[in-house]
Amino acid sequence: MKIAIISDIHGNLEALRATLKDIEKRKVDKIICLGDIIARVVHSKECIELVKANCDIILQGNCDLYFALEHTNMNEIPKLEQKRISQNNADVVIYGHIHQPYMDKLYNKTLINVGSIGISFDAIRNNSKDSDVMETTRSNYMIIEGEYGSRKYTTDISFQFIKVPYNIEKELEDEDLNIEKENYRYELKNGISSDKKRINDRFKKLGIDVEKI
Repeated sequence: MKIAIISDIHGNLEALRATLKDIEKRKVDKIICLGDIIARVVHSKECIELVKANCDIILQGNCDLYFALEHTNMNEIPKLEQKRISQNNADVVIYGHIHQPYMDKLYNKTLINVGSIGISFDAIRNNSKDSDVMETTRSNYMIIEGEYGSRKYTTDISFQFIKVPYNIEKELEDEDLNIEKENYRYELKNGISSDKKRINDRFKKLGIDVEKI
């Protein structure tokens, strides 16, 4: 079985369209969306409709939850944290939220972040060492292939990270309707989070000065 897994679309319609077209070409059996379909841009409604029409399983991300809640007082909005806790018997744990493709092993489990469809960025950047930014700004998703539900050691499994180019300028055509248009354009064109200071501060707490690496 081939399962495509997408995440963190954030209303980027052009990236989602290009990704779904690529998924169709690869003839997958199921599509799973890990959430964060909306927020940040002006095409949230269209993205929700496309995800509902194409995905077999849809999870609610932290941004989806945030905008689904009703608030009468902005000062009472809670700080939301997204926690994904695997079952004890899970062999593979796949998640979103950090917007960067990532794969590791822990406690005999394979941990995978599929990256972001809509706002892809790298946390560690250096002007003197960076490669072409187009490697980063593509839409990211993954395909997992194997025998679904099998617990046999002899069964193979594969993970494929896929980067899909899309028309960034077309996505930005409606940016005047976006209250965060400067931040959004910066992120899509440069592959850097507009919240990079907060990210860099977190690295510094770990003893890592990102700007000097």
